Amino acid sequence: MKLYNFNFPIVFCIATFLSFFFQNSEANAQERKYQDLTNREIASAFQDIVRGRELYPFTGPMISWADKTIFVEPIFAEAKLQSYQDDAEPHLKKIISIVSRNSDFDYSLVRPEENNKLSRGFVIYGDKEEILTISDMLFSRLKFKPWKKVFEVLKAQNGPYCTVTVIGDQNNETIVFVVTIEEGSFLTACIYEELLQSTGLINDTSMEIPSIMGGNPDLIVPTALDELFLRLLSQLDLGNCGKLTISEIEKQVEKLRKQR
Repeated sequence: MKLYNFNFPIVFCIATFLSFFFQNSEANAQERKYQDLTNREIASAFQDIVRGRELYPFTGPMISWADKTIFVEPIFAEAKLQSYQDDAEPHLKKIISIVSRNSDFDYSLVRPEENNKLSRGFVIYGDKEEILTISDMLFSRLKFKPWKKVFEVLKAQNGPYCTVTVIGDQNNETIVFVVTIEEGSFLTACIYEELLQSTGLINDTSMEIPSIMGGNPDLIVPTALDELFLRLLSQLDLGNCGKLTISEIEKQVEKLRKQR
């Protein structure tokens, strides 16, 4: 029997190539699924996403953001600083870039130590006790009564939980709260989906589409279809979306796909 001594750098290179190959194959598969969707299917999925809510029925008119310049401030326990820099910050920067590039929103990330008075978006993460302590502190800082309801919901949660809540104060200013509990892939998925949904793409859809708001748990990073949804939202304006027919949305989808 002949024995072979494997050269580690060669094995590492092969493993790296295979990893890249499979990631690329998955990306290509999602791109093909996107290209195979009809304009009507995309318009229908978009209606699901902007006209519903995940946990309760939508009531009342849809209102667009008045000011789309959002300073996003991360808030976490001091012990989580290294974890934030390793696990959360790169993904926050990436989703902020995706949103700003594909929409009329101007999201920018505030450094944690700045405690920016202009912040209207807050990313909070940690374990449950840390979340509750930080949320209580933030509630006091903002003196923001509607936040109390969100805080009560958080207190009742067991296990990993993430949400985005968009609420307005008496001056009609809007504040976004993105709340995540737990680290690793769950945290990553929360950051991408909740910041994306804070723009007005508020619901998930049951349609099988290549989108992080579809039913595929393996999709974590926004896809080409998600970027199209962002551009569509900016073109149509959320306040008008409830009034448009699916045929009107479909025409805009066709126009945007041709521009790509």
